[in-house]
Amino acid sequence: MKDDSFTEKVIYRLVKRYIAGTTMGSALSKVKELNEKNIPASITFLGTNPTDKTKVRYATYTYVELIRRISRLGLKASVQIPISQIGAGFDEEMCESNLTEIVKTGNKYGVFIWAELDSSKNAPKCIADAKGIGVAADVHKIKNYFRSGYAKPIKVIFSSKAEGNSYSDIKQLLLSSSNMVLLSLSDKELRKALANGGKKKFTFEFMLGHSRRRIKGAMAKGARVSINVPFGKDWVAYATNKLPEGYMRIFVNNLLKDKGAGNGS
Repeated sequence: MKDDSFTEKVIYRLVKRYIAGTTMGSALSKVKELNEKNIPASITFLGTNPTDKTKVRYATYTYVELIRRISRLGLKASVQIPISQIGAGFDEEMCESNLTEIVKTGNKYGVFIWAELDSSKNAPKCIADAKGIGVAADVHKIKNYFRSGYAKPIKVIFSSKAEGNSYSDIKQLLLSSSNMVLLSLSDKELRKALANGGKKKFTFEFMLGHSRRRIKGAMAKGARVSINVPFGKDWVAYATNKLPEGYMRIFVNNLLKDKGAGNGS
């Protein structure tokens, strides 16, 4: 439709507080602001699942360069990589090679890597023996790693697709680990976790744009916090699936559907 571009510009103005801009430089500037407030960050490049090797290599190069720039600027930040961007589900051998390259770069420059798994995939084999890397996965998937005695750092993603699951549902499993990050825990479950000694066990990670009052409240209670900072031009899927404010996500999704500007998948 002719007004698709205008629609996306309007929507971007509505959601830009949740996204650190479209460029790597804008993300690094946001992380610098957070670091000045003693808040570390985890950076994610927003990209669609690639359909050819050129796009896979581009995503890999982006993460390698991001790591170098984090180190060069002396920022306190990790990098979170949806492995579908670097070949998972498209070319598994290429994914292994790309992830190995990224992890080696992270080790060289002292930047920690989170490999974000699709809910239907297992961790690439190269993760098992790699240093400086952890696994990020939806709360539905994370139990599998505990059952198999998984020892690496784990980031639990409480996404909008994980409704019906909560901190309470996996409390005992979570308490068995001392190296855990909880991403996008609901405010209700955040209060439960803090009240049950969670501030000594976990890092609570909030999506960029989350209520500053709630973040400061968690910090005031002595909790470790971090901020997930997304950036990139392919922000529509993020806006319709992962915005930290549910009502805004629904509103944006409906507006895009009404205007025919995409489905955010």
